[in-house]
Amino acid sequence: NPAMLERAENQIAPGASEQVTLLHADLRSFTMDQHFPLAIAPLNVFAELNDDDLAQALSAVSKHLAPQGVLALDLPNPPEALAHPEIEDELLQTFIEQETGHAVQVSAHHRYLPSGQTVVVTWHYDELLPNGMVSRHRFETSFHLRTPETLKRMLDESGYADVSFYGDYAFGALGEASKRMIMVALKST
Repeated sequence: NPAMLERAENQIAPGASEQVTLLHADLRSFTMDQHFPLAIAPLNVFAELNDDDLAQALSAVSKHLAPQGVLALDLPNPPEALAHPEIEDELLQTFIEQETGHAVQVSAHHRYLPSGQTVVVTWHYDELLPNGMVSRHRFETSFHLRTPETLKRMLDESGYADVSFYGDYAFGALGEASKRMIMVALKST
């Protein structure tokens, strides 16, 4: 949304603004007059899309990758999510909010819904106010779980090749206990 873009603009390091382009567009159908050697979608961004939307987004990104360009996705690992069908308010991090100076604690509640192969995550941002009160900000999202086989098929259909899967950012093997699934694919020529 526009407020998030404004906040992101304010976070760009001095001198780097010429190298950063922020775009407010639909991931499924965006167009730019540029091609890139690499597209990265961290933090389960593509997992929020249903199958039709994911296929459209993969195609849109492919149109903006240079020949042999790389797409990298950070996604939930289905076996890990299924091993823990419900996680109650797991503490994820604490930080100081830069604009207000208030301490914030982030936690998440995960709930698996087998009917839609989705995990519903409720995020809680608990902000400690100067008067000692806590202001809770709640945000809910759903992540679609897809096996490597399903993702590979969808990527093949969207013009990608040489698909690899990893269990972490250091390119470790993907296993059932991997906390995440990192997918790397090349754009087909």
